[in-house]
Amino acid sequence: MNDKLASLNLGGLLNKPVIGQVSEIDISLIAEDSLNARREFHDDTLHELAQSIKEHGVISPISLRANPLKDGYYIINHGHRRFRAAQLAEKTTIPAFLDNEIDVFGRFIENIQREDLSPLDIANQLNTFVQDGMAGKDIAEKLGKSDSWVSRHLGLLSAPITIKKSLESGKIKSVEAAKTLASLSNDHPVEVEDFLASATTEITQKQVRELSKELKGEKEYPPVADVTLANDEEQLDDDFELMIEPMVENEQDSAAISPVPVVYASKEVLIIELIEAARLNQQQKERLLDELSDEQRFDKSFDSLRFYLEQLDLDI
Repeated sequence: MNDKLASLNLGGLLNKPVIGQVSEIDISLIAEDSLNARREFHDDTLHELAQSIKEHGVISPISLRANPLKDGYYIINHGHRRFRAAQLAEKTTIPAFLDNEIDVFGRFIENIQREDLSPLDIANQLNTFVQDGMAGKDIAEKLGKSDSWVSRHLGLLSAPITIKKSLESGKIKSVEAAKTLASLSNDHPVEVEDFLASATTEITQKQVRELSKELKGEKEYPPVADVTLANDEEQLDDDFELMIEPMVENEQDSAAISPVPVVYASKEVLIIELIEAARLNQQQKERLLDELSDEQRFDKSFDSLRFYLEQLDLDI
């Protein structure tokens, strides 16, 4: 008898989802999750999905959880885009299943891995964790990211509205490019707005570098092979020294040889040499950027180094 009742799927008949079972749910009973990381949905692809739903229905059911504030109502776990497209298609119900054990961090990581979020979407979601009282390093640990990855994304929230709109539209997809443009807009707001308005395709880091050099009147860094090291003793106080330990065959030789100071003409030259020598990877780059973000230790004279590091395209 119980088996026969179970086979009837009474949850579906009553339009109430049962955990693990798919039911048709009234769209008016469903609300989007305010913590959903994805805020922007491109209209063209959304309308394409709506047209497909009109013709074929919603193929993949969405995931819901019970709304703790309204009995009989639900909040979306996964499927916000399908939900919006179903609304555009003027559907009154949508296939869904109940999952009350949703992991917010797990869902967020999944969306990041699918590259389904813009940098601003990520920043907004990180900010919800901050508002819940979490520290940046705790968020980073939960996500398996570096502290600087979290801080650089959160920094986008203070960017000018024009840059935020470009991030939302997909015109800017690079965090480094957005942060550089935000920094440039402090002194050159009109030029940055004109640059964004004139862009008809995705803005590349190379284009941002060229704009920065144009606005700041900066020159290209010389190739490492062409760097001339400083020899003038009067410059030693202003130059950077790196103590190099000579390679020796045994401890007796080591005791007789002192480290040799190598003098670099500028801090820019030093950092370039170190990057080339260490074959800097993305994680090391983020650690350096994190260190350089401490403006009490590294003032504006280090801006060129920050810029150089931000524009490096490195494999993870």
